[in-house]
Amino acid sequence: MGTWPFVNRVNRFGSFKAPQLREVELTGPYFHNGGKLTLRQVVDFYVRGGDFPVTNSTHRDFNILNLNAELQSDLSEEEKVALVDYMLEFTDDRVALEAAPFDHPQLILPLDGTAPESDGTINRDAMLTGCVLAPALFGPGQQFCAGNAAAVAAAPTATGPLFLNVPATGAAGNPGGRIPNFLGIAGAAPDAANPGGRQRLVGAAAFCGTNVTSQYCH
Repeated sequence: MGTWPFVNRVNRFGSFKAPQLREVELTGPYFHNGGKLTLRQVVDFYVRGGDFPVTNSTHRDFNILNLNAELQSDLSEEEKVALVDYMLEFTDDRVALEAAPFDHPQLILPLDGTAPESDGTINRDAMLTGCVLAPALFGPGQQFCAGNAAAVAAAPTATGPLFLNVPATGAAGNPGGRIPNFLGIAGAAPDAANPGGRQRLVGAAAFCGTNVTSQYCH
Protein backbone atom coordinates (compact mmCIF):
# COMPACT_ATOMS: atom_id res chain seq x y z
CA MET A 1 0.00 0.00 0.00
CA GLY A 2 2.98 2.33 -0.10
CA THR A 3 4.72 4.32 2.61
CA TRP A 4 3.20 6.75 5.11
CA PRO A 5 2.29 9.57 4.76
CA PHE A 6 1.88 9.07 0.98
CA VAL A 7 -0.02 5.80 0.99
CA ASN A 8 -0.24 4.07 -2.39
CA ARG A 9 1.05 7.17 -4.13
CA VAL A 10 1.94 5.42 -7.43
CA ASN A 11 -1.23 3.39 -7.90
CA ARG A 12 -3.60 5.61 -5.95
CA PHE A 13 -7.33 4.78 -6.12
CA GLY A 14 -6.87 2.25 -8.92
CA SER A 15 -5.27 4.71 -11.33
CA PHE A 16 -2.58 3.64 -13.80
CA LYS A 17 0.61 5.28 -15.00
CA ALA A 18 -0.17 5.95 -18.65
CA PRO A 19 2.51 5.31 -21.29
CA GLN A 20 3.61 8.03 -23.67
CA LEU A 21 1.95 8.63 -27.04
CA ARG A 22 5.15 8.29 -29.06
CA GLU A 23 4.85 5.26 -31.36
CA VAL A 24 1.32 4.64 -30.04
CA GLU A 25 0.33 3.20 -33.42
CA LEU A 26 2.82 0.36 -32.85
CA THR A 27 1.95 -0.44 -29.23
CA GLY A 28 -1.56 -1.93 -29.50
CA PRO A 29 -3.66 -3.44 -28.11
CA TYR A 30 -4.47 -0.56 -25.80
CA PHE A 31 -5.12 -0.04 -22.08
CA HIS A 32 -3.69 -2.12 -19.27
CA ASN A 33 -5.95 -5.06 -20.16
CA GLY A 34 -5.56 -4.86 -23.95
CA GLY A 35 -9.29 -4.15 -24.17
CA LYS A 36 -9.17 -1.87 -27.23
CA LEU A 37 -7.75 -2.94 -30.58
CA THR A 38 -7.67 0.38 -32.49
CA LEU A 39 -6.99 4.02 -31.75
CA ARG A 40 -10.54 4.90 -32.82
CA GLN A 41 -11.86 2.52 -30.16
CA VAL A 42 -9.73 4.38 -27.61
CA VAL A 43 -11.19 7.71 -28.74
CA ASP A 44 -14.74 6.29 -28.51
CA PHE A 45 -14.01 4.98 -25.00
CA TYR A 46 -13.14 8.44 -23.69
CA VAL A 47 -15.86 10.21 -25.66
CA ARG A 48 -18.60 8.10 -24.05
CA GLY A 49 -17.06 8.37 -20.59
CA GLY A 50 -15.74 4.81 -20.35
CA ASP A 51 -17.32 1.44 -21.02
CA PHE A 52 -19.79 1.81 -18.13
CA PRO A 53 -20.49 5.55 -17.91
CA VAL A 54 -23.72 5.12 -15.97
CA THR A 55 -22.98 2.27 -13.56
CA ASN A 56 -19.50 3.71 -12.83
CA SER A 57 -20.65 7.31 -12.56
CA THR A 58 -19.89 7.54 -8.81
CA HIS A 59 -16.39 6.08 -9.18
CA ARG A 60 -15.03 7.40 -12.47
CA ASP A 61 -12.57 10.27 -12.56
CA PHE A 62 -14.34 13.62 -12.75
CA ASN A 63 -12.28 14.50 -15.82
CA ILE A 64 -13.85 11.60 -17.77
CA LEU A 65 -17.18 12.81 -19.11
CA ASN A 66 -19.65 11.52 -21.64
CA LEU A 67 -18.85 14.09 -24.29
CA ASN A 68 -21.90 13.05 -26.31
CA ALA A 69 -24.30 13.94 -23.49
CA GLU A 70 -22.64 15.97 -20.72
CA LEU A 71 -21.10 18.81 -22.72
CA GLN A 72 -22.71 21.30 -25.08
CA SER A 73 -19.80 21.14 -27.54
CA ASP A 74 -20.07 17.54 -28.77
CA LEU A 75 -17.20 16.10 -30.77
CA SER A 76 -18.15 15.61 -34.40
CA GLU A 77 -17.29 12.50 -36.41
CA GLU A 78 -14.66 14.51 -38.26
CA GLU A 79 -13.07 15.62 -34.98
CA LYS A 80 -12.91 12.04 -33.69
CA VAL A 81 -11.21 10.92 -36.90
CA ALA A 82 -8.85 13.89 -36.64
CA LEU A 83 -7.78 12.66 -33.19
CA VAL A 84 -6.78 9.34 -34.75
CA ASP A 85 -4.94 11.25 -37.51
CA TYR A 86 -3.09 13.18 -34.81
CA MET A 87 -2.02 10.10 -32.84
CA LEU A 88 -0.76 8.35 -35.98
CA GLU A 89 1.58 11.28 -36.57
CA PHE A 90 3.54 10.25 -33.46
CA THR A 91 5.00 7.26 -35.32
CA ASP A 92 8.72 7.70 -35.99
CA ASP A 93 9.52 5.98 -39.29
CA ARG A 94 12.96 5.13 -37.93
CA VAL A 95 11.25 3.00 -35.27
CA ALA A 96 8.79 1.44 -37.73
CA LEU A 97 11.63 0.54 -40.11
CA GLU A 98 14.07 -0.42 -37.32
CA ALA A 99 16.56 2.07 -38.75
CA ALA A 100 19.33 3.86 -36.87
CA PRO A 101 19.34 4.63 -34.00
CA PHE A 102 16.74 1.85 -33.56
CA ASP A 103 18.55 -0.84 -35.55
CA HIS A 104 19.49 -4.04 -33.74
CA PRO A 105 21.60 -7.21 -34.00
CA GLN A 106 20.14 -10.63 -34.73
CA LEU A 107 17.86 -11.86 -31.96
CA ILE A 108 16.84 -15.48 -31.33
CA LEU A 109 13.87 -15.52 -28.98
CA PRO A 110 11.98 -18.41 -27.37
CA LEU A 111 8.39 -18.55 -28.57
CA ASP A 112 6.96 -20.27 -25.50
CA GLY A 113 7.88 -22.08 -22.30
CA THR A 114 8.83 -25.29 -24.11
CA ALA A 115 12.03 -23.90 -25.63
CA PRO A 116 15.06 -25.67 -24.08
CA GLU A 117 17.63 -23.90 -21.96
CA SER A 118 21.05 -23.28 -23.48
CA ASP A 119 23.26 -25.99 -21.98
CA GLY A 120 26.14 -25.93 -24.43
CA THR A 121 24.45 -28.28 -26.89
CA ILE A 122 21.60 -25.85 -27.64
CA ASN A 123 23.76 -23.29 -29.42
CA ARG A 124 22.97 -20.81 -32.17
CA ASP A 125 23.23 -23.38 -34.95
CA ALA A 126 20.95 -25.80 -33.08
CA MET A 127 18.33 -23.13 -32.47
CA LEU A 128 18.30 -22.12 -36.14
CA THR A 129 17.36 -25.55 -37.53
CA GLY A 130 14.15 -26.16 -39.43
CA CYS A 131 13.48 -22.44 -40.01
CA VAL A 132 10.57 -21.23 -42.14
CA LEU A 133 9.38 -17.72 -42.86
CA ALA A 134 7.02 -16.53 -40.11
CA PRO A 135 3.52 -15.23 -40.97
CA ALA A 136 3.19 -11.63 -42.13
CA LEU A 137 1.84 -10.61 -38.71
CA PHE A 138 5.40 -11.00 -37.44
CA GLY A 139 8.18 -8.63 -38.45
CA PRO A 140 9.62 -8.65 -41.98
CA GLY A 141 12.13 -11.42 -42.52
CA GLN A 142 11.44 -13.12 -39.19
CA GLN A 143 11.48 -16.92 -39.07
CA PHE A 144 9.96 -19.71 -37.01
CA CYS A 145 12.68 -22.19 -36.05
CA ALA A 146 12.15 -25.63 -34.56
CA GLY A 147 15.46 -25.71 -32.71
CA ASN A 148 15.46 -29.49 -32.93
CA ALA A 149 15.64 -30.89 -36.46
CA ALA A 150 15.50 -34.53 -35.30
CA ALA A 151 12.32 -33.99 -33.31
CA VAL A 152 10.63 -32.22 -36.23
CA ALA A 153 11.59 -35.00 -38.61
CA ALA A 154 10.22 -37.63 -36.22
CA ALA A 155 6.93 -35.86 -35.45
CA PRO A 156 6.42 -32.88 -37.77
CA THR A 157 2.82 -32.29 -36.69
CA ALA A 158 3.48 -32.56 -32.95
CA THR A 159 6.58 -30.37 -32.67
CA GLY A 160 5.97 -26.70 -33.28
CA PRO A 161 8.47 -23.87 -33.64
CA LEU A 162 10.39 -23.14 -30.47
CA PHE A 163 12.34 -20.05 -31.50
CA LEU A 164 11.77 -16.82 -33.40
CA ASN A 165 14.71 -15.66 -35.49
CA VAL A 166 14.69 -11.87 -35.80
CA PRO A 167 17.25 -10.83 -38.42
CA ALA A 168 19.70 -8.05 -37.78
CA THR A 169 18.92 -4.63 -39.23
CA GLY A 170 21.49 -2.03 -40.18
CA ALA A 171 21.44 1.72 -40.01
CA ALA A 172 19.36 1.92 -43.20
CA GLY A 173 16.55 -0.09 -41.62
CA ASN A 174 14.82 -3.34 -42.40
CA PRO A 175 14.83 -4.01 -46.17
CA GLY A 176 11.62 -6.00 -45.74
CA GLY A 177 9.63 -2.91 -44.76
CA ARG A 178 7.86 -1.64 -41.66
CA ILE A 179 7.23 -3.74 -38.59
CA PRO A 180 3.52 -4.67 -38.55
CA ASN A 181 0.97 -3.38 -36.08
CA PHE A 182 -0.75 -5.79 -33.70
CA LEU A 183 -2.90 -8.22 -35.74
CA GLY A 184 -1.87 -6.36 -38.90
CA ILE A 185 -4.04 -3.30 -38.19
CA ALA A 186 -3.28 -0.66 -40.85
CA GLY A 187 -2.35 2.80 -39.72
CA ALA A 188 0.84 4.04 -41.31
CA ALA A 189 0.79 6.78 -43.92
CA PRO A 190 1.64 5.67 -47.48
CA ASP A 191 5.33 5.59 -48.29
CA ALA A 192 7.74 3.58 -50.39
CA ALA A 193 8.02 0.88 -47.72
CA ASN A 194 4.28 0.64 -47.13
CA PRO A 195 2.50 1.23 -50.46
CA GLY A 196 -0.79 -0.06 -49.02
CA GLY A 197 -0.99 3.11 -47.01
CA ARG A 198 -3.47 4.29 -44.48
CA GLN A 199 -7.03 2.96 -44.36
CA ARG A 200 -8.69 6.20 -43.28
CA LEU A 201 -12.31 5.37 -42.50
CA VAL A 202 -14.99 7.93 -41.63
CA GLY A 203 -18.65 7.57 -40.72
CA ALA A 204 -20.45 4.34 -41.59
CA ALA A 205 -17.33 2.92 -43.23
CA ALA A 206 -15.61 2.88 -39.82
CA PHE A 207 -18.08 0.34 -38.42
CA CYS A 208 -15.97 -2.63 -39.42
CA GLY A 209 -17.78 -5.38 -37.53
CA THR A 210 -15.53 -8.41 -37.11
CA ASN A 211 -13.30 -7.34 -40.01
CA VAL A 212 -11.18 -4.80 -38.13
CA THR A 213 -8.32 -3.85 -40.43
CA SER A 214 -7.61 -0.20 -39.68
CA GLN A 215 -6.79 2.08 -36.74
CA TYR A 216 -9.93 4.01 -37.79
CA CYS A 217 -12.30 1.09 -37.13
CA HIS A 218 -14.79 1.33 -34.26
